[in-house]
This record gives sequence, C-alpha cells and structure tokens, in this order.
Amino acid sequence: MSHLTPKENEKLISLVGQRCTVTGKINGKTVLWDTGAQVSIVSAKFLKENFPNCTIKDVSELLNCDLTLTAAN
Repeated sequence: MSHLTPKENEKLISLVGQRCTVTGKINGKTVLWDTGAQVSIVSAKFLKENFPNCTIKDVSELLNCDLTLTAAN
C-alpha cells in the first residue's frame, strides 16, 4: 500500500527503480529481506516472540574480536 497515486508511483520508479527485496524463510517463518540494507536490527522482544528457541549470540563471537557499534538517527 502506498500514499502515492499510481502516476506518482510510476514516476518514482522511473527515477529510482523498484525496491530490491527478497522473500525468504528463517526457521520456518516468512521474512522480507531488504537487500539494500547494510544491517538489519530487530528488538529482543521481536526475537523472543518470533524465534523463542533460537540462541542469540554477540556479533563479536562471529568476528573473534571486540566490537563497538554506534548509531545515528
């Protein structure tokens, strides 16, 4: 659903292209992957509700080093 009229949407697509998204599954749950995002962040509440049996690990375990993340909104 879009707030744009069909004509406005067509103009926008001609300028920037269509969204690059992929539908997939994680542990049997349907997810939408934004292929243009560098990272995807979800809340602990979302994880507990949707993936209650998954173990959450710190990203530093994957990198084998300390990591400090900073966000700017």
